[in-house]
Amino acid sequence: QELLETVEYMSQGPGLQKCRTQADRAWELCRSTQLLGMGYIAGWLSREEMVERSCAVCRTIQRTFHSWEELTQSYVEGCVQWTLQSGLPMSRADMRREIHENLCRREDSPYRLPWNLPLNP
Repeated sequence: QELLETVEYMSQGPGLQKCRTQADRAWELCRSTQLLGMGYIAGWLSREEMVERSCAVCRTIQRTFHSWEELTQSYVEGCVQWTLQSGLPMSRADMRREIHENLCRREDSPYRLPWNLPLNP
């Protein structure tokens, strides 16, 4: 229940509403989907519940951003900001940036899917 409340806070509630930049929004929304995936892997959510809630968050992502490029650039920027605020080594943010760049270049990249793909569970 706490995981679901956290996801709602981050993707619909004050966590998202307090965001001032696209980087902030990308960081909150992408982390929301990551939490849902982790909740499924941990056995806290059924696959159906994880997909249904992920689709809801991803529809918010589609309304908030205009393309995969805008989303991924904003996410990486949000990661850099979080890394700096947390006092962690920048190598962590650099690694995420590299992973995203490599993923975007792949022929089988999920970023090659249409941006406005219908998201119905």
